[in-house]
Amino acid sequence: MSIETINDIGYAVSSRTAGTYNVNSFTTSGNGTGATFTVTIDSNGAASVSVTDKGNNYVANDRIIIADAQLGGGGAVELIFRVETASRG
Repeated sequence: MSIETINDIGYAVSSRTAGTYNVNSFTTSGNGTGATFTVTIDSNGAASVSVTDKGNNYVANDRIIIADAQLGGGGAVELIFRVETASRG
């Protein structure tokens, strides 16, 4: 199953580095692979996330965990969000 929507994007952290990041290296609580995300961090450390490749083998409620090193390395905690919906194909 492929990611269709995401939800519960982590809270703003002021030590996150503002910018736009293409992320394909992260951990997940499930068995999904191949997804990529565009993460935009604003000047307050708030993140918005877009799915750029839906990947395979994801299911609803899988958690996606992106290390701060993938988001500019400003010293913040990891960014966590979850798969809200997934679909076949």
